[in-house]
Amino acid sequence: MERHPPGQLLCRDLIAQAVADGRCPPAQHAYIADHCAVELGEPQFYGTRVNPVTLRPYALRRPGTVDERRRDVGLCPLDEQMRALRERG
Repeated sequence: MERHPPGQLLCRDLIAQAVADGRCPPAQHAYIADHCAVELGEPQFYGTRVNPVTLRPYALRRPGTVDERRRDVGLCPLDEQMRALRERG
């Protein structure tokens, strides 16, 4: 059984096209791409999905370059995001 609706993958692809066309901010694609990756049991690209129990990001693809990818789509560095999340507690 598939872990998430196929509609989420379709949305991911439509948002990617909207970003390419300049109709959508790139960060929106980062969020949906990470969501789909985590649901598929794959490492995420941008670190936007965080385990609510451990308050750590789910597995990352090439963690050494995650901040570069985040910067490219307009997101803050991952450490900054995690610090803010812990402070909100």
